[in-house]
This record gives sequence, structure tokens and C-alpha cells, in this order.
Amino acid sequence: MEIFECSDNNDKLPPAFFAGNLPLNSPLFVNEREVTQDFRLLPGSYIIVPSTSESYQESEFILREIVDKHEDWEDFFAKYFLQFPEINAIQLQRILNNVTWTNLQNYGLRFSLDACRGILALLDLNSTGTLSIQEFRFLWKKLLVYQDVFQKNDIYQTGTLEHGELYAAVQEIGISLSNELCKLLTFRYGDPDRKIRFENFACFMLRAELMMEAFHNMSKDGKGIYLQKSEWMMMTLYS
Repeated sequence: MEIFECSDNNDKLPPAFFAGNLPLNSPLFVNEREVTQDFRLLPGSYIIVPSTSESYQESEFILREIVDKHEDWEDFFAKYFLQFPEINAIQLQRILNNVTWTNLQNYGLRFSLDACRGILALLDLNSTGTLSIQEFRFLWKKLLVYQDVFQKNDIYQTGTLEHGELYAAVQEIGISLSNELCKLLTFRYGDPDRKIRFENFACFMLRAELMMEAFHNMSKDGKGIYLQKSEWMMMTLYS
């Protein structure tokens, strides 16, 4: 079963629609009589397409759709944080992996626990090991920006960024990094082929932006900073 975002009209969708649009979810094929899936989508118009695991197979489906009251992500986050005023890395991972990332779900996007620990450490200003709703909202706004930039610079729609695409994305965000450093970052954040997926791109960009901001806040002349040993160890080990 696949879910596509579509317009409000009731016209029959042509084959070109499916050729030019990726589903919002990763199709799940299991050999069961009944399959249940849960999705949380932003308000809009969608089409649900039942499908088989192999092409040109014929089958019959009974589709039952249960729709809860529409709420946007801000409402969802607010309700979640009413229940959990502070969230840890495991809860952050659960939230990020249940969000519908438009046009990225088809690439098996998953935030690892290690990535979520790194994100939490970067935003944990009061050193509690958790995030408040204010800190999470800051993160969420950043992730939406990173998603737009990532998709714009993923020229061939592969779900990854190569070195040249990464360099262009970094420039668009407004971070000044050398081409040579961007090459090295494909080793640090990329897969064995040095291609960077969105979740790793988001972690990298968040770290780059916050480290740049920290430098400017701590520098008196904009050229360098002085740190005590304890400050240096804190910044490099817990961030």
C-alpha cells in the first residue's frame, strides 16, 4: 500500500502522476490476510493505492480507513510534551522516525539512536540529558529548513547528496566551508560511497550551524577564541 499527496479534484489520476511522484511512505509487503498501518499526515488531500509485492499481479483488496481528528504537527508535539515535558534520545528517535518526511520516506529514512544522542547533546543547553519543548521546536524548524535544502540539491532524486551537491547545500544554508572540508565530511557523514543521507545531513548541518554560532559568541575579534581546558573538553566531547 502506498500513499500519495494529490490535488483536491476527483479526476482519475493518469499513469504519469505515479511516474512523477514518490509515495509518502515506504511500502510494506507481508504475507498476511490482514495488514494494519498507522500514518500521521499533515492536513491535505491524499490517495491510498493498494498494491502487490510484484508487478502485474492481480488481487482483491478491502480497504478500511479510520481517520482521527486532523491536527498539525505543532498540535501533536504540544500534546506529546504535555505528557512528557522533557524527552530523552530514545523518545526523540521515536518522534523523528514517526514523522512523515515528504518525498524522503521512500528512501528508508531512519534516525539512528546515536544520531539522536548527538542532536540532543547539541541542544541540551542546561545539561539535563533531555530536550524541552522549546528546544525541540527550535530543532523542528531547523529540520524543515534542512529538508527543503536537501531536496532542492538532490539533483538526481537519489535520496542522497554527493560531494558537489553537499557543497551547494552548505552554501545555501549560509555556512562558509571550504571545498576540501566538504570532501572530508563525506567520509565522516557519508556511506561507503561517500553519499550523505538526509538524517546524516541534518545532524551535520545542525552541528555546523551551532558550532559557528558558538564561535561568534565566544570570539572577541571574530578571528579566534580562548578556551580553558574544561571548556574545550566539554565542547568537543558533549556536543
